[in-house]
Amino acid sequence: MITTASLFHRRNYFVRGHIAITQRAHAVRNAAGLERGSTGADCDDSAWDLMMDVNARGTMLTNQAAFRLMKETGGQIINFGSAAGVIGNVGAIAYAASKGAVLAWTRTVAVEWACYNISVNAMAPAIWTPMYDANRARMSNSELALHDQMMRQLVPLGGKLGDPVRQFAPVMVFMASEGARFITGQTLPVDGGLLMTR
Repeated sequence: MITTASLFHRRNYFVRGHIAITQRAHAVRNAAGLERGSTGADCDDSAWDLMMDVNARGTMLTNQAAFRLMKETGGQIINFGSAAGVIGNVGAIAYAASKGAVLAWTRTVAVEWACYNISVNAMAPAIWTPMYDANRARMSNSELALHDQMMRQLVPLGGKLGDPVRQFAPVMVFMASEGARFITGQTLPVDGGLLMTR
């Protein structure tokens, strides 16, 4: 089981390792995430705590470690949210709640840390990942057919989740660049139109 202490150690190690290479924390990406299914009626303490520990507390601890390294020079923090944190996710209530917490955290520290020239944004990707492959593997043939039909309706561009290299990585590179320095407190969907925000 992943504990809060081990989460902090891993995040702090990542940030410190990045500093050792670059001599400065220019940008930190916090991409830790875990999803488990549960409904509002059957979600128990352990499922809730796991989602909050990995997704919400992991974000908090990573961001705090990054802040300590960026507060003198500024920088960019990129968190991973989810459309589930904006519109909910039936059947994955703890995941949706934890991602909602990530988005609220992101907006709040974006204001608090702006005076240090630190921007903080969240990505809401709908990208084909190993976690998504694992979810698909648990589906029966009929469930998979229904799921793919639903995705064709939900994602206007392409009808399925995006490619991580061609459709997501370039956005991440931009968000860590000088061109994105005047963007902060935003949730940026990279999802083919699944989550349209205003």
